[in-house]
Amino acid sequence: MHRHYLFILLLMLTHLATAQDRKPVLTEANEYYAHEGYAKAAALYETLLKKNNDPALLRKLAHCYRSINAYTSATTAYKRLTESGKANPEDWTYYGDMQKSLAQYEEAKQAYSHVQPTSDQITRKIAGCDSAIQWKKDPDKRYSIQNMDIINTKLSDWGGGYYPGKESNVFFVSAYERPEVMDPKAQLAPYPDKRTNEPFYNVYVLDSSMRDFIHGLPPAFNRFRFHTGPLVFSHDGQTAFLTVTNTDKIDYEKNGKLITGKRRLNLQILQQVNGQWLPARSFTYNQPTAYSIGHAAISDDGKTLYFASDMPGGYGKTDIWYCEWKNDSTWDTPRNCGPAINTAEEDDFPVINNTGGLYFSSKGHTGMGGLDIFYVKGEKNNWQPPQNMRWPINSEGDDFYFVQKNNTEGLLSSNRAGGKGGDDIYSYQIAPTATPPVIQKNFPAAPQKDSTNTVRTLPQVTPSEKPKSGLPIGKEIELKNIYYDFDKWTIRADAKPELDKLVALLRSYPDMKITLGSHTDCRGTNAYNQSLSEKRAASAVSYLVRQGIEATRLRSQGYGETRLVNNCDCNKGNSCTEALHQQNRRTTFTILKE
Repeated sequence: MHRHYLFILLLMLTHLATAQDRKPVLTEANEYYAHEGYAKAAALYETLLKKNNDPALLRKLAHCYRSINAYTSATTAYKRLTESGKANPEDWTYYGDMQKSLAQYEEAKQAYSHVQPTSDQITRKIAGCDSAIQWKKDPDKRYSIQNMDIINTKLSDWGGGYYPGKESNVFFVSAYERPEVMDPKAQLAPYPDKRTNEPFYNVYVLDSSMRDFIHGLPPAFNRFRFHTGPLVFSHDGQTAFLTVTNTDKIDYEKNGKLITGKRRLNLQILQQVNGQWLPARSFTYNQPTAYSIGHAAISDDGKTLYFASDMPGGYGKTDIWYCEWKNDSTWDTPRNCGPAINTAEEDDFPVINNTGGLYFSSKGHTGMGGLDIFYVKGEKNNWQPPQNMRWPINSEGDDFYFVQKNNTEGLLSSNRAGGKGGDDIYSYQIAPTATPPVIQKNFPAAPQKDSTNTVRTLPQVTPSEKPKSGLPIGKEIELKNIYYDFDKWTIRADAKPELDKLVALLRSYPDMKITLGSHTDCRGTNAYNQSLSEKRAASAVSYLVRQGIEATRLRSQGYGETRLVNNCDCNKGNSCTEALHQQNRRTTFTILKE
C-alpha cells in the first residue's frame, strides 16, 4: 500500500519536473523570438513541437525560418500549420511565398487560392508564378551568370560593387570573418548575430592588383560593432555612403542573460582627404529610435541620394526615398520616390546604373520569388513603369544589388539554389553579339482573338487623306496591340504606333469625337478593376492630347472586368494562362460623331 502511494508520488514529482523543464524552454524560445533571435528560437520551438502541432508555436516556428530565408524549413512548418486546420489567410499567403521561393509555382498558386476574397496583392503573386514559369521556359539568353567562387563562402556574401577608377577591384559585404586580413584597428563583434547565429557583416575588397587578394577596408569603415555594409562610392571616389546597424546595443547575451536593444540601419558618410578616410559622420536624417535608413545610391553628379527606409509616410514595409543636395551644402528633406517604384511590400537596394536609370529589388511588383531585380527609367519621383529583369538575372530566391561594371558585365547578389552559402555574389556577362538593353516586357504579347462584337480594323491614314473604311458610329472598335502590363495603366512603347494611327484618323476628321474605353482581366476585386480601367482609359486620352488632339473631342470610360472577350472569368473559377488574361487588358474606341 505504501509502495503504491510512493509510486504515485514519484510519478507526480516526475510530471512536475517535466512541466517545470518545459516552461523555461518555452519562455526562452519566446524571449529569443521577441528579440528577433530567430535561429535559436527556431531550435527551441522544434524541440517543443516534436510531439504536438500547437498552431501558435508552429506559426512562430514558420516565422523564424521565413525571417532567416530558410525556405525549405519554413515550407515544412507552414505545411504542418495548414494541416492543423488553424491557418489564417496570412499563413496561407506566407506558405505560398515560401513555396514560390522554392520554385514550387503550382503549389504556391494553390496556397494563394485559399486567401478569399482574392486581394490585389494575391493577384500579383499568382501572376508572378505564371510569369516565372514562362520566363524559365523562355530565358533571356543574352545573360550568362557565374558564381564568384573566389569571394563566396558558406556564409552570406553579397553587395558587390566597384571602386570608381579601379573597376578591377570588387568590394563586398561578408559574414565570413577574416581577422587575418583586417586592419588591427578594425572592430569585430565578440558574439554572433542572434538573428541568424552568424557573425556580423564587415566590408572587404577583392584586390586584383595583388593577385586577387582579399583584405579589409581602412579602419574608418570597419569600426562598427555590428553589421557593416553595403557600401557605395561617389562618382569621384572621394565620398562613401556606408550602411551600418546602429551603434546602440542590439540584442545579445551577457552572463547568460539576453540584453535588449534596437536593431535598425543607419547611413554613415565618409570623406577622403589627402588619401586618408576621415571618421564617419551620421547622415542628417538618421533616427535609429524610430526607423531605418540605409542601402544608399548616389547619382553621377552627386546631387541626388537614394536610399531605402521604413520611415513614416511610405507606401509599404520599406520604400525607396531620395534627398537633393542644396546650395548650402546640406541634404534636403527626404522625399518618397512614389508609387511607380514603391509598393505595400519591401522595395529596397537601389543602384544607379551607367546611364542614370535605377535598379532596385522588390517583393511587391510581379516577380519570380522573393526579391526580384527591376529596372526603371526616370529620376526622383518621376519614373516609368519598372521592368522585371527576368530569368536568369532573377530566380525563385532573393535577387538584389544589381551593379553594372560596364555595358557588358557586372555583379548581382542572390540566395538562389546552387550557391555556396546563404547569399552569394554572381558575375553576369552580356553576349557580345547582343545589344544590351535592360528593359524587358513583363509578359509576352497576347495572341490575336476573334470577336463578333468588335470592329478590329483601324485604317492607316495621314492628315491629308480621308479614310475610306466606313467605320461605324456607335460601335466599339478595338485598337490592336494596346495592351497593358499587369496592374499597370501606363502606355507601353508597343502601344504607341496604334495610338498614332488613331491620332491620324482624328486629324483627318477634325469634327470626330470618340470615347476611349479600357478593360481589365478578371483578377482583383471589381472595385479595383473598375478604378484600374478608368486610369487606363485616361492614360490613353492623355497620350492623344499630348499629340495635339483637343481634349473636348475625347471621352474616357472604364469598364473594369465587365466585358471579357474570352472565358477567363474568375468568378466562375476558370483557370487561364497569362496570355489569355492579357487579351482582356485592352483599349477600344467608339465614334460618337464624325
